Amino acid sequence: MREAIYAAVFDELIASVGRDQPKRGGLLRRAQAEARMTIDAYRTVFESSIDFGSRKLREAVETKGDLDERIATLDSEISALRANVVELQNLCESLEYREEQKAKVYEVKDKEEVDLATEKQQLEELLTVLRLSKPEKK
Repeated sequence: MREAIYAAVFDELIASVGRDQPKRGGLLRRAQAEARMTIDAYRTVFESSIDFGSRKLREAVETKGDLDERIATLDSEISALRANVVELQNLCESLEYREEQKAKVYEVKDKEEVDLATEKQQLEELLTVLRLSKPEKK
C-alpha cells in the first residue's frame, strides 16, 4: 500500500517537473526506473533466500527423521551384538571348563598309568629277585 502511494506521488512529481523542465523530468524518470530495478533485484534476492531457507529446513527435517530411524536401527543392532557377545563369552567359558576337566582326567589317567608302570616294574624286579633266591629243583 505504501509503495503504491509513494509511486503515485513520485509520478505526480515527475509529471509536474517534466512540464516545466523536460531534462530534469527525464532524469527523474531514469532515477525512478533505477530505483524500481534495485527494489526488484532486492525482492528477487529476498525471495530466493526465503526459498533456499525453506528448502534447507525441509531437507534438515527429512534428514533428522532419517537419522532418528538410523539411530534406532543401530541401537537395535548394538543390543543384538551385545547379546551375541555374551552368548559367545558363555560358550568360551564352558569350553574352557570342559578342557580343564579333560585335562584333569588325563592327568589322573597319566598318573594311574605311571603308578601302574612303576608297580609293574617293581613286581618284575621282585620276581627276578625271588627267582634268583629260589633254589632250583633238579
